Amino acid sequence: MHGFGVKGVRASLAAALALAGGTALAQQLYRCGNTYSQVPCAANAEPKLLRDNSVGGSAAAAAQNGRDLCRRQAPGAAGLADPYSAVIESVSDGKHDTIHVGSEMVVARRFDVALNAKNAFGAYSGVRTYHCFVSEDGQRLLKVQVPAEPRTDGPTAPAGIGRRR
Repeated sequence: MHGFGVKGVRASLAAALALAGGTALAQQLYRCGNTYSQVPCAANAEPKLLRDNSVGGSAAAAAQNGRDLCRRQAPGAAGLADPYSAVIESVSDGKHDTIHVGSEMVVARRFDVALNAKNAFGAYSGVRTYHCFVSEDGQRLLKVQVPAEPRTDGPTAPAGIGRRR
């Protein structure tokens, strides 16, 4: 048997796995002006390859870290009346998104956290979804976006109903 020997085959196999692993952890985003999207926004959208930049970990580990971080810290960061009463119903898989942090636009992982918590009157107010943004490596909470209040500008009662004369 000519050539590599056992050590050479192992080294070649390790190099091939390292190269294959590096490309498997990449995600493609498109630059559309000053924003990024997972789908092209125009024919001239510029594709960018987003790699897993976590130190010593995989994309799956970073996603699990982010999910756990949101589960622990989103109730306190969401501005709830009673964050200790929060019951987390679900936390979605993290998807890459772009957000403003200070004056910078950064790529983050967004997890949708569905939770139910007590309001100021001590009653559970119903499940609401909050957007929890963490760093790409899943180690730092960047922000929790509180959802907009439901619209209440629907039809009103006809004049005279419910009024005293």
